[in-house]
Amino acid sequence: MKKWNNLLESKEQSISRGAVLRTKAKYPYENEVDFMLVESSKSPSGFALMVATGYKAGLILQLLPLDAVVQRATSPVISLQWLKDNWVKWIYEVGPEEVYYNEGYSIEPDWNTKIEPKLLRN
Repeated sequence: MKKWNNLLESKEQSISRGAVLRTKAKYPYENEVDFMLVESSKSPSGFALMVATGYKAGLILQLLPLDAVVQRATSPVISLQWLKDNWVKWIYEVGPEEVYYNEGYSIEPDWNTKIEPKLLRN
């Protein structure tokens, strides 16, 4: 299981594609919602946040602006400082003190032992 970090307490500089941001939420979301950082050719920065959980999963929440990007030697990434400073303005009305993130979802090694064997057969 990947570690969840509080956005405001983090000492990290950036996040990259696949990172997940989790926050408390309210209508039209459930009590909590995950947003995933995805690449987007329609975005000025090349990045967008997509809703990853609940009824609105799969919808783009926000195309991120160019000033959210930090150039790294290997590829562009999103600045965590930009997210901290602009969370309410650009992302979501629940403040950044309620936001946690990790580098992305992972599959537990024993995930298929939790499924009934007949469901795995076609």
